[in-house]
Amino acid sequence: HRRIAVATTADEINYGYIFADAYRSALTWHGMPVDPDLVLPVENSEAGGYALGQRILAMADRPTAVVLVNGVMATGLYRLLVERGLEPGRDLSIISFLEERGLLLSPKVTCFRSDVPGLGARLGEALLAAMPAHAAHPEAPVIQELWPLQLVPGESDGKSVGETEP
Repeated sequence: HRRIAVATTADEINYGYIFADAYRSALTWHGMPVDPDLVLPVENSEAGGYALGQRILAMADRPTAVVLVNGVMATGLYRLLVERGLEPGRDLSIISFLEERGLLLSPKVTCFRSDVPGLGARLGEALLAAMPAHAAHPEAPVIQELWPLQLVPGESDGKSVGETEP
């Protein structure tokens, strides 16, 4: 895939900005161009996913893949594609966040998720470890970590049309 869109939230939630920034950084890191027209803020809902599909299909140079900031968008996007005679995974690759929202979709949604309980435990550990250090040593460094995401394979992440290798 060379044209990958990202669906972020249309509201002012910080997570949407972080997600879009990470998308831009990942494309740049892989030597791919960043097209600002492929950062698509939409309502974080099924209706937002449907509107996302309308926007993508209206593009003259459509993306071959899209990453969704939230799984609830997948349902609306799938519906629009099916209404237009298109198949998720074949005509548009879709990667979603949180599989629980798309468990009943077909083809099965490829998604990523984080270990939320593990992240919460780690945040608690970091907070407890930092409390005495900050009281005695206010100059102590702040702990910053990237938390890994886990890819949950599905069937919605097909190859780009004309591609022979991923």
